[in-house]
Order: sequence, then C-alpha cells, then structure tokens
Amino acid sequence: MFKPTFSEKQLPEDIPHPANCSTQHLVIELNKLLGMRFINGNVSSKSPIGQSLKRIIEYHNQGEYLRRDYEFSKMTMLVKHLKEIAKYDINLLNAFKKQIYRSGTRDKYFGVRFEINIAASLIRKNIKFTKSESPDFTIHKENKNIFIECGSAHLSKPKLGDIKYKICSVINKKSSKPYCSPTTALFIDTTNIYYNSLINEILIKRDEIREYVKNVLEHTQFGNVTLFIYILNKDLNRFESVYTRIDNKNIDETLLNFLNECYPLGEHTVYKFTIPSEG
Repeated sequence: MFKPTFSEKQLPEDIPHPANCSTQHLVIELNKLLGMRFINGNVSSKSPIGQSLKRIIEYHNQGEYLRRDYEFSKMTMLVKHLKEIAKYDINLLNAFKKQIYRSGTRDKYFGVRFEINIAASLIRKNIKFTKSESPDFTIHKENKNIFIECGSAHLSKPKLGDIKYKICSVINKKSSKPYCSPTTALFIDTTNIYYNSLINEILIKRDEIREYVKNVLEHTQFGNVTLFIYILNKDLNRFESVYTRIDNKNIDETLLNFLNECYPLGEHTVYKFTIPSEG
C-alpha cells in the first residue's frame, strides 16, 4: 500500500473549516473583493474561480464531502489572501483583480494566483515590497534591492515517469532573463508536478528534489530557487502552502538574510495529506 510522507517547512495559515462558513458567504466575499459575479450564465461563472464554486455545490449535493471541503478551503484561502492585500494596498488589489479578469486560461489564472499567495505571504511577514512585472517583486532591504520572480511548473496532461524536468525547464527559461542574478530568488509553484507524481505513486522525495534543483541552479546566476506546493493537511484539516528552499552558492548576502528571516530552512512533516491538481 502506498503511504506517502510529506516533509516540508510550513507557511502557517488558519483557514476556517467549511462547517464554520457557508458557500453563500464565500461567494459574497469574492464578489465584493473581485467585483465579479459568480452566477450561472455570467462570464465569471466560467472562470477557474467560478468553476471551483460550482464544484463545491456539486460535491455537497453528491455527498462527496472531502472533495467539497478541499474546494471550499482553496477558495477560503484565496479570500483570506485578497483581504490581506486589500488592507495593505487597495491599488495592489485592483491590479490583481485586473490580472484575474484578464487571465483567459487556467495556466494564466494559476500564475496570478501564485503571485497573490506570495504577496499575501510577504504582507503577513511585514515585508514592504513593490509589485512589478519582471521580476514580480522588488524588496528594499539593508539599503539595496533584492527580487522575487514567480513561475509555475505544470503538465498539460498526466504523464508517467520522471517529471522533474518540468521544474528544470522553468529554471532554465527564467535564467535567460535580465533579472537572473544572485540578488533574485525564483519562487516556483510545483503543485501540479507533485500531484502527478502522487497519483503515479512515485512521490518526489524532498532530498531528491533538493539535490536535483541544486545541480540545475548551479548553472544559473539565480541566488535561490524555492519550490511551493499547496496541500490539504488531513491531520489539521486545513489547506496549507509549504515549500522547499534551495540556495545557490553565489547567493547575495542580503537575499540570504531575507530568506533566513522570512522563509527559513526547517522541517514540517505531514503524514496524511492530499495534493490538489492545481493551487
């Protein structure tokens, strides 16, 4: 019997359990934050967010409560992140609203969703930043600028065998950009890669992926690569974002200090979990 063990450092967030909230309240919150109406026949109802809300109702009616709870937790985390961003800077929220509205494909939406996750994470850590396009975040620390670029590794369709190469592809593609330097950390959403490895019963081990990325990273000028994964922690009954951090030998000291403060190395072991196909 395949019994995976997941070991990563946690980004702690308390997401309300579905029993303590209602789908109607969730929809109202999303309508208010995004200015989008998620009702049948509306364009927004066909968006990834609208489809997720639809699945919550369908799973509930079908008695598939675990799937319902996952979708609900995913949307509740989105609401939480958007509220944190709105409190920090309403203009930043408006910028993300435009990006969500214009994200015509699932891939583009989940790219924006990952940036929202990182923005909210920085806000919770009281890190002041500027949102830009390339790289995605500029942080002024210790009298100099350091940067975060976001990326996503995913498969267009399920595939058997070793799929770590998709992470390598993201790193190599980004490494050709002008922002690739020892002052830049590359944050990659690898949820879909881990999901596919899990359903193939070949879950990527932490040490394995760390060594693999380390070897790829050494051939670039990036100071760091950090891999993020969304999981549903069954033991704690909550949705979490966890990460694996890999530093390059050439990492800038200011970037290293920032990562040690905000994304420290450590362990977070989860024995009972589910990995969604996307974040």
